[in-house]
Amino acid sequence: MLRPTFLDHENDAQTYADTDDFLLGRDLLVASVVEQGADKRRIYLPDNHAGWWDYWTGQLHAPGTWFEKPVSLADMPLFVKAGSILPLANEAIKATPEAQVGRTLALFPQPGSFSCTSLIYDDDGESKDGPHCITTLLLTGDEHSLELQISQAGDMPFPFKQLNIVLPAGENRPLHYGGRVIEHGGLITVGEAS
Repeated sequence: MLRPTFLDHENDAQTYADTDDFLLGRDLLVASVVEQGADKRRIYLPDNHAGWWDYWTGQLHAPGTWFEKPVSLADMPLFVKAGSILPLANEAIKATPEAQVGRTLALFPQPGSFSCTSLIYDDDGESKDGPHCITTLLLTGDEHSLELQISQAGDMPFPFKQLNIVLPAGENRPLHYGGRVIEHGGLITVGEAS
């Protein structure tokens, strides 16, 4: 789960330098602030050929670049690889299936024309080899629009009928799902389109 930056960017020589940055999974870059009293942080975004979204501001940054970010004690610089979809639990205070009251899909599209696939695995949280659901999310786009397609497999229904959809503040292309445009923060019904 915690990965050095060079693990997924072996062709980027800068990722082999000594750093406090790390990847959380393949999609999240954490740029920890470790200097006491720091009010800015110099950050290197590995060359992933797609870019990195600032999770907090919704600004897209070019891959393989350095920049300086203002920070405070309340900040944790966090960046999401362009092309990623993060499934976020709504209002969950612990990591159990019954603690989730809903789910949000945070979409972080790539610029230009692209096609990216993400998977979500759900199970009952108790049984070994019990019922499960694998949800495939296909996010595609070009210079003018984005489209989301969802399909499911497994012997358990998807745990939520509706999903909240959010896009970064810096993403202006319309998102289509099931033949309609979905507003930022809008709800989609799972199964209404594939």
